[in-house]
Amino acid sequence: MEGKVKFGPYEYSADSGELRKHGLRIRLQGKPREMLAALLESPGRVVSREDLRQRLWPQEPFVDVESGLNTAAKRLRDALSDSADEPRYIETVPREGYRFKGSIEPFARATPPQHASLAPAPQPFPVWIPALAALVILAAGWAWLRPGPPQVRIRQVSFQQGQAGSARFSPDGDYITYSISRNGVSHLYVGGSAASEAREIPGPGGSLVSISKDGEMAILRSSGLTPLGGSTLWRMAVNGGGAIELDRSIFSADWAPDGRELAVVRAEGGVCTLEYPRGKVLYRTSGYITNVRFSPAGDQIAFIHHPVRHDDAGSVEVTSLDGKHRVVSKDWTSAIGLAWHPNGEIWFTAARAGALRALHAVRPDGAGLRNVAQAPGSLYVHDVSRRGEVLVSRGSTRLEMAVSSLADPEPRNLSWLDWSSVKDVSPGGSLVLFEENGEGVAGKFVTYLYRREDGSTFRLGEGSAMALTQDLKGALVLDDKDRTRLRILPVGPGSPRDLPASGLHYQWARFFPGGAKLVALGSKPGRPLQLHVVDSATGAAAELAPPGMVRNSAVSPGSRQVAALSADGKLEIHSLGGGAIRTVPASEPLAPLLWTARGILVQHTRNYTHVPATVSWVDPVSGRVEPFAQVGPRDGFGVNAVTRIVIAPDALHWGFSYRRILSELFLAEGWK
Repeated sequence: MEGKVKFGPYEYSADSGELRKHGLRIRLQGKPREMLAALLESPGRVVSREDLRQRLWPQEPFVDVESGLNTAAKRLRDALSDSADEPRYIETVPREGYRFKGSIEPFARATPPQHASLAPAPQPFPVWIPALAALVILAAGWAWLRPGPPQVRIRQVSFQQGQAGSARFSPDGDYITYSISRNGVSHLYVGGSAASEAREIPGPGGSLVSISKDGEMAILRSSGLTPLGGSTLWRMAVNGGGAIELDRSIFSADWAPDGRELAVVRAEGGVCTLEYPRGKVLYRTSGYITNVRFSPAGDQIAFIHHPVRHDDAGSVEVTSLDGKHRVVSKDWTSAIGLAWHPNGEIWFTAARAGALRALHAVRPDGAGLRNVAQAPGSLYVHDVSRRGEVLVSRGSTRLEMAVSSLADPEPRNLSWLDWSSVKDVSPGGSLVLFEENGEGVAGKFVTYLYRREDGSTFRLGEGSAMALTQDLKGALVLDDKDRTRLRILPVGPGSPRDLPASGLHYQWARFFPGGAKLVALGSKPGRPLQLHVVDSATGAAAELAPPGMVRNSAVSPGSRQVAALSADGKLEIHSLGGGAIRTVPASEPLAPLLWTARGILVQHTRNYTHVPATVSWVDPVSGRVEPFAQVGPRDGFGVNAVTRIVIAPDALHWGFSYRRILSELFLAEGWK
């Protein structure tokens, strides 16, 4: 087959191997791409399994063809949004092979003009530059926004390679200030809203959260503890110069319209509090709060409330300055980005199912919810000017996962759908437990198991994956709809079974060695987050540590102690029998991953966004550190963090997840 063909909304190029939907490139690599090419060469005809084996594995005579073809067909159907039960494109013919059953149309080829022209001949785009190509694809996808009124104008603002972090209009709307994150470092830029060129603001950078009426920026500078205890809040003039530290442990902030004080979200003692002025609590939660924004009149504060730490599902909520609170719009599987429109509405970006956020509007009383715009990608609304202009970024975000070992340190990508979060690895690395909760599973939490022996992946069931059982015959999962319920999903034959209730609202839970107990982060009604020990047979829960946010923990080989990284950056040792908390001497924050007789394996978190991540051994008494491994993906383009590392009990194998983001900032005029 030569050239391009079209089927349904898809276009496939035999020359480049690219698959596109409505012009937007779809990630399809390796064997699934070869299978699609083979089927498209013979539409309507069965391509035998033997023909596919020779095409996909010409030099591998001992490959497991059955498993390999099943996996390739599964990933190809996922890319085409196809179904094995009711196929539109890829049909399985039992005991024979596969057939392409869709209708194929050839792409019309343009005929060169036969007369002379004064216009220069178009030059081919340099597709050999992967980074540039990826960014161009993102920009091109913007053209497929949901059709709007003809007066809508959309102009690209940021052209710097990286992730568009945050953006705000100046009070008069004539200037735009924004941040771009590259290689873990955030840079600030300012430019006119009517021109595309911007200059970098001198200084140490940071993530912009607000601009006062006097042109003073509020900036958050992150550290390795940001996911646990927030960032440092600074103030700085838009023209650069010196920055003044204002506060610490802050997740979000916004200047009041009069420019004299800031509303802040503070993380402290296992809760997040919304404060205005600083020190006066208007709202508190054991989850977390983002996108704090004052109404134009300054009498209300809107924000997004996320009930579960490290999960962007949430609701749009509003509080008055005297603490009267109401939920405006709830049950969003992903909600990030919020701003007040001059017409009095709250504009926000969120998704009901999956992870592709669209732009919505709602009145502060909760009435009049409507969709404003959507795109083939995730939108993030940053700000709306007093003239109704909208700053919005469009991005491509994936969570990928890989495995590695001391014997074979080269990372092996095991990403399944679009949000693959690794949760556990068995001794020997034979099993990998992970979950998906992105667009590929419509925003649900679904637990999967990968078997290295045959390269197969199994769907175990719904729920957020926590850990494998000691005998490897089951998986502990948390019910994401009722986070008071833990259950065991069988890996083989058997039925799911619920663990006894503990009265906790869980954030996460892990097994102690042997499986008789659980170490869990959770909260009781009206209480802050706290580390607990839970009896897996009775559900009895005992407090292990003072209130506080904890993401990493490791249980000692004798199951009498638990190591955890506190929100203030200390590696602490907690004893089950009570007693004083012991701190491991360290010069930087160290997140525990696994505790063995040799010591504690820890991730260095001084710079949370550094890729690859550094993992070391640390002696729990002396604090002496020895190197273990550098953990990161083979392809680091667009990767801004290694978000999770799990190490098998043998300390020889590990898995990790990493976030890959590309985004650009746009200015839209005319949206109503």
